[in-house]
Amino acid sequence: MTYLVMETKFSYVILLDENGKFFYGANLGYELGQKIEDPILLEVKKIKMLFKPISIFAGTLALACALLLFLNTQRTMAPVLFSKIYLTINPEVVMSVDEDGTVFALEAIDDDGRILIDGYDHENKDEVTVTKELINRASELSFLKEGMSIIIEIDNDEGLKAFGPELRQAIDQEIDDSIDLKIVKRGTLVEEEVVQEEIPVIIEETYVPKKTVTPIIEEKPIIENNDSDYNDSSDYDENNSDYD
Repeated sequence: MTYLVMETKFSYVILLDENGKFFYGANLGYELGQKIEDPILLEVKKIKMLFKPISIFAGTLALACALLLFLNTQRTMAPVLFSKIYLTINPEVVMSVDEDGTVFALEAIDDDGRILIDGYDHENKDEVTVTKELINRASELSFLKEGMSIIIEIDNDEGLKAFGPELRQAIDQEIDDSIDLKIVKRGTLVEEEVVQEEIPVIIEETYVPKKTVTPIIEEKPIIENNDSDYNDSSDYDENNSDYD
């Protein structure tokens, strides 16, 4: 059985159970509006002189308040983070969403992101509504133009599975065909590098023909052997033999 603390005193509290009945319990440091289970209930005769009877009007009002508290318990509880959705156009922002996709926090990551969300109210809106409205604001502020990209990164697989298809279908209907939309898990997107076509450097080689080295052949003097002169010489010697 769950009880709701309706009133606190120094030593006791007034409790309301799920059936709308009031009880008195020992005050173990409880706070007003706190839900407790298995409290230490006290008998009325032990504390009946310590408090004033609650009027019918006050009791009815307290019961109505208690019912409202029970109905709005989930809403008043602190939201539980399910995923973070990063929206990058030129501005970059991050949305914190619960399991239902409700955006309970919106933060800017860069200066342009602060300009984008300045004055924007994200309360009670889901991730699709916030994303679409921010894209429209980015277009109005000239952050988003034709030929640019929209990148949505979701920080976990559960969020990507839950919100990815819904976001893609909704945003594809809003943006121009020239705008590239990417929805991925955060950290898996490899930034596309602009690959410039490498122009081969052509080194013109000037062909220098090798010099043809002509071997130098020493020409030996040609001595003409004139047999006739030689014979004449012989004849001379023979002719001069008498002289000797």
